[in-house]
Amino acid sequence: MMETIRLLWMITAFCAPLLSYDGGGYWHRCLTVEVVNPSDHPLEGEFVEVIVGTDIPLTDGEIKAIRICDRDGRELLYDIRSAEGEPRRKGRLQNGDRLIFPAWVPAGGKARYLIYAHNPRAWPVPDFIKSGLINGGFEAGRDDPSEWIRVGEDESHHLYWTDETAHSGKRCVECVVNPGAQPTWVKFYQRDIPLRPGVRYRFKGWVKAKDVRGKAGWYIHVFGDREWLINRVFSAGEGSYGWRPIEWQFTTPEGARIAHIGTVLYGTGTAWFDDAELEPVDRSPLKARFVGERSIKLRSIKGERKWAQGRWRWRVPIIVRNFEDKPLGNALFVADLRKVIWRFSRLKDKLGMFLIDTANHEICPHMRLGDMLIFRANLAPKSEKRIDLYLSESEESF
Repeated sequence: MMETIRLLWMITAFCAPLLSYDGGGYWHRCLTVEVVNPSDHPLEGEFVEVIVGTDIPLTDGEIKAIRICDRDGRELLYDIRSAEGEPRRKGRLQNGDRLIFPAWVPAGGKARYLIYAHNPRAWPVPDFIKSGLINGGFEAGRDDPSEWIRVGEDESHHLYWTDETAHSGKRCVECVVNPGAQPTWVKFYQRDIPLRPGVRYRFKGWVKAKDVRGKAGWYIHVFGDREWLINRVFSAGEGSYGWRPIEWQFTTPEGARIAHIGTVLYGTGTAWFDDAELEPVDRSPLKARFVGERSIKLRSIKGERKWAQGRWRWRVPIIVRNFEDKPLGNALFVADLRKVIWRFSRLKDKLGMFLIDTANHEICPHMRLGDMLIFRANLAPKSEKRIDLYLSESEESF
């Protein structure tokens, strides 16, 4: 059994020890960004963006390893968009990519945020924050345009993702309703687009029509926590015509949280839709600037890997790290044993344990508290080494 288990706590002056999905590795770079609020009112959860290559030196960094925290170590969800506004979820950062995250800054004040990068063993995060309308030009996707949902198709109401007649780019979406069919709300729509209350927004989308009878255009719904605050449908008109814009400005009511936006062909005929936008009329006053960077590379102390004698059937490596410039003498570490204990649940508290420092082959004093293992070890400055945890169903702990 060879599975590196994670330290819950260790002495470190460099990085937060509980960044998500570390893969057993650590972050080599920590960049500090200062966010300034020049306005006379606090901004809470307001999105701020930093541009790769222009604002921060993160070009070619792996997207999977990016983590963003506030100064108290609370990890934040974030968004990464290309210079064209498309989501970036894998690969490496490129010049012009935008890192977008929520910031909490007092009126006329500042707040600092930490961006961690370069952990080759990190896993991708499972979720990103949605910072606005995504793929409004319908360019991205595989079988369907990404982020857009189909609703209401049947034998008389049809939806297509097409490359035949885009307003811009290569693709748009198309809705066809057969002559004589009942009008319905067949549509492509995008849900849960974040909004802030009391902010003026501008919606814009384009429509093209052929032989339309009824309404062809767009709709927007705005929701609070439990109520429907805005319900507007916009039609570009009946008949046949080339690309027409639909534009509407509105101020979000108190309590507004999210918007749903979708296409409309409430009638018959054919309509095409492209280039939807939903943006604040006024840009956020928040400004971000790169303050500095700390980087570190730990020296790996090699140790003895020979198996301990006796009836110790299982061994689990624990990696301990010291990010400081001074040695740690008889330092206290806490490791999370939940994954290990789960594998031996039939033995419950009868599982025997002992720990060996592979660098000097000394036994490490330890104590188990439920699913936590507390132990002591010595560690050289800016180094890492392996402590082996041995397990037995018949031997006593020592």
